Amino acid sequence: MFNIKIHKNFIKSFEKIDDDYKNNIFDFLEKLKNTNDLLKINWVKKLSWSKGFYRFRIWDYRIWFFVNKDNIDILVLKSRWDFYKTFPKNYL
Repeated sequence: MFNIKIHKNFIKSFEKIDDDYKNNIFDFLEKLKNTNDLLKINWVKKLSWSKGFYRFRIWDYRIWFFVNKDNIDILVLKSRWDFYKTFPKNYL
């Protein structure tokens, strides 16, 4: 089980997307909170360029999050194209 902290950047982006995406993101956050193994959640991938960073894929969007022991920081929600243009340079 993890403690989840959601950052302002994520909330701003979340408010702008369609409701269909929002329901799936709520489901993901619930799974994230209750899992013991992040990689068993579908579409979660550990990012190879940095320790503790992961991404979750939901259709054309990506959620970037950081794991530190029992804490997860949900950092950003971006479209796929913006996600790969701006990461990791803008958030490390």
